[in-house]
Amino acid sequence: MRHGLTLNERLRVSGLVEKFDAAIAASDQAEAVKLLIKTGLRKPEAEDKVNNILADPKAYGYGQ
Repeated sequence: MRHGLTLNERLRVSGLVEKFDAAIAASDQAEAVKLLIKTGLRKPEAEDKVNNILADPKAYGYGQ
């Protein structure tokens, strides 16, 4: 499902961009992972992506 799409594209296609951004802004790791799983990522991949974003949000365009 949705192979070949970037993370942002997956979120956009799924209509979850705003919810994901809010979860990241709130540092809500569990919610952000849940949302990425809804886009078709497996749990380990989703956890890895979210942990990377939360470790350095500015590198991913958050908190600027």
